[in-house]
Parts: sequence; C-alpha cells; structure tokens
Amino acid sequence: MDLSSESNFFVTYFKGSFDGNGLTVSGQHVSESINSTIGLFGVLQSSHIHNLNVAQFDLLSCDYTGGLAGSCYNSNINDCNTIGIIDGRNTGGFIGRIEDSEIRYCSTESTVSGSYRSGGFTSMSSRSIISDCYSLANVSNAILSAGFVGESNDDISISNSYCAGTINMNGRQYGGFSLFCYDEITNCFWNDDISGNSNYSSGTPISTAEMQDINTFLLSGWDFIGEEENGSQDIWNINPRLNNGYPFLTHIATDIADDETIQELKPQTKLLGNYPNPFNPETTIKFSLAEDENVRIDIYNIKGQLVNTIVNEQLKAGDNVIVWSGKDVHNKPTASGVYFYRLKTKDKTFVRKMMLMK
Repeated sequence: MDLSSESNFFVTYFKGSFDGNGLTVSGQHVSESINSTIGLFGVLQSSHIHNLNVAQFDLLSCDYTGGLAGSCYNSNINDCNTIGIIDGRNTGGFIGRIEDSEIRYCSTESTVSGSYRSGGFTSMSSRSIISDCYSLANVSNAILSAGFVGESNDDISISNSYCAGTINMNGRQYGGFSLFCYDEITNCFWNDDISGNSNYSSGTPISTAEMQDINTFLLSGWDFIGEEENGSQDIWNINPRLNNGYPFLTHIATDIADDETIQELKPQTKLLGNYPNPFNPETTIKFSLAEDENVRIDIYNIKGQLVNTIVNEQLKAGDNVIVWSGKDVHNKPTASGVYFYRLKTKDKTFVRKMMLMK
C-alpha cells in the first residue's frame, strides 16, 4: 500500500485487531505540530496488531513518534517491522511510547532523531513485556538516548533482544541498550563496537564479531532454526549475507535457501559477559571454551590493581559460568565502582567491564 500521494495521512486512534497478512505500507510523509503522537497509528489502545510492515516513511511530530505508532497502551503487537525516518521530541524507531503492552518478534531499521528522549526501538516503556525483538536504528540528537529503549521503568521485562545501531554521544545521557532501567532485562545485547561508549546501560555489550556469531545467542537460550535445546518455535535465524550478519527473525522473508541459513554449531572460546551488570552483591560471568583447557579469571579495580582471582583451573569445553561474590582475595566485600575482569586461556585473552552498585 503506497501512501506517498496522501499528505499527512495517519490513523489518529485505533482500537481493535488488525492482521496485516504481510502487507507493507510505504511512502507515508507526516509533519504534524498539533497532534502529539504520530506513526502509521497515532495511538493504539487495547489493540492487537500482527504481521504488518511499515517502510519508507518520513515522520515529524512535536511529541511521541514511532514508525508503527506514536503511543501504545494495553496492546499486543507481534511480527511487525518498520524502516524509515523519524524526528520529534520523544521518538522510537518502532513505537514512540509503550505502556501496559506486549511486543514480540518485531524489528526496526529506522533513523531516529529527537529533541528530548530517543531510543532505537522505543523512547519510553513501562509495565510492558518486550521479547525477541531487535533494532538496527541509528539514534541522534536527543538529550536522553539509547540503542534500544530511551527510558524504561515501572515493571518492564525485556528479553532476548539486541540493538546494533549508532548512538550520537552529544546528549547529556546515553546508553548502549537502555537508560534508567531498574527492572528485568535478560539475555539482551548491544554492539559496543558500533554504539561506542555509554554512561548508562543495561544489557551486555559485545563486539561485532560476537554479535555475528550464533553461539553468542545460543548460549543465552535464544531459539534458533536448526536447534532444539532452546525451543522449537524457530524464532531466530542468522546468515552472513543477511541483516549485516546479525540475527534476524524468521518471519522476515528471504531468498536464501534453507540449507544456507544457519552457521555451523561448533564450540568456540568466547567471553559472553556477566549478568546482572550493574550488580549487587554478586554477578555471574559466562563464557564458552572450544576445548578442555586451563582458564584464569582475574578481577581488577579501576586503578588496575588485582582484586581477586576467581578461577585458575582446568575446565571442560562448552558452556561455563563463574560467580564473583564481589569480594577481594581476603574475602572482604569490595566498594561500589567499576571493575574489570580478564579471562585468559593458553592462546586467548578477553577483558570486560562491570559495575558494582550498592
């Protein structure tokens, strides 16, 4: 459906169910200074939106703006995708604001700008569930900005999701995955190579190479085609020729043959990060080994001083986890602050940052 000939067209308010049946709505151009929320839908209230794509849009609003909707309340949305240009005060590549809703199996590849709060997926979310979604959106100009959620609070759960877009660092506060999240974010990742440094974030920062490696996500329980240990819904897929080599949702049609779509599932030596992060009083460090070998993990403080060695022994190939209790070599609790942990094997060394907050 092409809306390029329809000036300032959008559905101001929608309540009910809509199955797009794979329909792509494209060419929407809206510049609105009176209505506070715009998208394909301005406001979604008690709605179920399924299997809809919104593309090649250019949206400008004085407040909440998103590719699919400006604001979403008490709704369920799944199997939807957005790609376009978004600007406004509070902006999200997928939805401007999400409250009391469930969002699953959705993605965005938008360009997002905002004057106050912006997120690659949504500018703000509360009392909601977001699962198995991703954002490749580039975010810029906002005072508060993050790769996935600009601000998340009030009983939000985000799981099995990632972001891999750039974040403009000119804002006052910025986060790799999210800002001000005090709730449950599990098995979520952001590309530290592309996003750059962040002064706030939840989720786990990983490199581009790790984000293009299926084992990173399998070890965190993501359900992929070609495996059954993490489930049989076949939610995710990966191919170096698609989606910049990052995981993509299987409902997105491709012209790649099925036998090409999944990487070989062989163990590799990888440091997968720690969770939770920030943490109090303890955190779990997760890693995988390509073979049985000796592993040493040291904890250092911000001054580079050795705090503790939490493992130095032979470990089995495959998945491994080690818990750091937040204590030093003398079994005394350490102070709040930034710490570094180094994993060293016979031929590889990895270093990551974590934060203890009491």
